[in-house]
Amino acid sequence: MKVKIENSDKSLAAIQKALDEANRGAHAHTFNHASSVVKSAANAEAQMAELGILKGARAGAAAVKVSGVAVFKAYQYSRIATRITMARGSNAWFLIGVETVSIWAKGGTRTTLTLTPEQDEYAVAVLRCRYHVARREQESAAA
Repeated sequence: MKVKIENSDKSLAAIQKALDEANRGAHAHTFNHASSVVKSAANAEAQMAELGILKGARAGAAAVKVSGVAVFKAYQYSRIATRITMARGSNAWFLIGVETVSIWAKGGTRTTLTLTPEQDEYAVAVLRCRYHVARREQESAAA
């Protein structure tokens, strides 16, 4: 499966079909609307922007999101949730996997990104531009 994540009728229908097939009737803690997938893709895009990765360099990244929220620890049973896997193309995110998983009290996860080595290097370089490292007295005296 590879469905472009966008707000077009064709795309939303394909995403909804994939969610319905994966969830098989489960609704309480799952992604059961295509709009949830669109929002997750937007969150992944925002995370990449926050890392300072330019739009043209975002292709090749991947993102995983698990539905569901935390519940009271006294809730001792597992719940059915939906895990979506997305891949970043040259100009958009694509839904490449939908499956059900069991979650416990902790709930789902925030969007987890997997970057290419080049994207990682760039993100680290951008981060290092945002701070300075204080030198210890011993190091400055020796220099």
